[in-house]
Amino acid sequence: MKSKDLIKIFELSSKILSYYKNKDIVYALTDILKMCEDKPVDVVFDKQLTIEKNNVLIYENSEKFLLKIKNMSLEEIKAHLDDKTIFPNIESLRSISVGLGFKSQPRASRDITIHTILKLIDRSRIEESISTRNE
Repeated sequence: MKSKDLIKIFELSSKILSYYKNKDIVYALTDILKMCEDKPVDVVFDKQLTIEKNNVLIYENSEKFLLKIKNMSLEEIKAHLDDKTIFPNIESLRSISVGLGFKSQPRASRDITIHTILKLIDRSRIEESISTRNE
C-alpha cells in the first residue's frame, strides 16, 4: 500500500472517529457496521470524476487527474498546472494536492503548490519504478 493511500485512510478514520468521542474503536466500528446493515446504501462513488463549470475542468478526483497526466513529462505537467483556464484559482490546485496525499497549506502561493504537486508526482513515479524493479 502506498503512503498516499495510508494518509487518506488515516484522515478519513480521524474524521469518522471524531463522531465517537470517548469511545473505543471497536464500539465505533460496531456502530458503523450496524448502520450499514440497517440501511443499505446504493451510492456511486465515481460520480465525482470531473465536473465542468464555466468551461473550466475541475478535478474532483485525483485519480482522474493522474490518468490525464500519466504519459506527460514533468515540464508538460507544470505547463498543465500553470494553465489558468484549467486551474483558475489556487483552491483548484490545492484540491489536487490534497487528493494526492499532501496536507493543504492555506498560505502557500500558486507556484509553491504547483511545485509541491510536481514533487509528489515525481516521487510517486520513482516509487513505482523501484517497485517494478523489485518484482
